Amino acid sequence: MVYNIARGTVEHVCDDREQASLESYYKRFTPEERAGVKAVAMDMWDPFIAATRAYVPDAEKKIVFDRFYVMKYVVDAVDKVRKQENEQLRKDGLETLKGTKYLFLWNKENIPEWRRDEFKSLQAQDLKVCKSWAIKENIRHLWDYRSEGWMRKYFNEWFWWATHSRLEPIIKSG
Repeated sequence: MVYNIARGTVEHVCDDREQASLESYYKRFTPEERAGVKAVAMDMWDPFIAATRAYVPDAEKKIVFDRFYVMKYVVDAVDKVRKQENEQLRKDGLETLKGTKYLFLWNKENIPEWRRDEFKSLQAQDLKVCKSWAIKENIRHLWDYRSEGWMRKYFNEWFWWATHSRLEPIIKSG
């Protein structure tokens, strides 16, 4: 479902995830009204992006991706890195990452006290999953910024780090 939250009200926009559905919603507004849109928050669904680009002037500057979906992509990438590395370590006869899935999916503050020493021990090793976890933890700070300029600077630095990490799932998430 897509909702329009404006002027203190919530308006139902569409039920499905079809580009045509969002486009029919945008068509209800005049070009002047669409030009007055300040921001469009959405998940990273290509049909929604395409519809918004087609109907909202300067959409590239107005699309705001929902934090939940951004974090989901990055967390999923961390888990892929962990699975790949665990498979390689097991081939080498090592069980280093056995039972650690949630250690790398949790946020730093959510790691249970009784597992923190174990996590610190893993971080002290040269593991790819630890690098991917650090990248995941750092993107969380993006939503702390209140200035668009500083936020974009932070994101660009994070993006460079992620795309130069040599961790294919992380690169694809960036």
